[in-house]
Amino acid sequence: MGNHLCRYDRWSTGNRTAAWHVVCTFQPGTPCEPISFDVAGDYVFVAVAERGRVGTQEINRGHIDVYEGQTGATIGYMEPPPDWGTGWMDAVECLSVYQRRDGEYLLIQEEDGRSKNLFYRWNPPLRRVRGSF
Repeated sequence: MGNHLCRYDRWSTGNRTAAWHVVCTFQPGTPCEPISFDVAGDYVFVAVAERGRVGTQEINRGHIDVYEGQTGATIGYMEPPPDWGTGWMDAVECLSVYQRRDGEYLLIQEEDGRSKNLFYRWNPPLRRVRGSF
């Protein structure tokens, strides 16, 4: 997928100016790279393949970065404990995210190395919208 993530508003009308652009978790010279993404609700989720170190952060297999969809700001990440024995994500569409009506996000990530799926449930803090009660 590459390590750049961009948002283009009104792409089909000819707008080719990115609303935002970020460089995803990536470590040159290692197999630590984005492999798949999905968009749901207010967020963009990026699956990062393999193990590596980015700055002071140790990235484990099964790592999912979360970005704010409107601005591209980094929200955080989720990953299983290191002793879970997760393997390689090799499918281009290895991540599926669904937002439930109550705001909870369900993430399913294919994990080919040990023939299983990783399932995450995430409840981000509620956001106040102008005019809401």
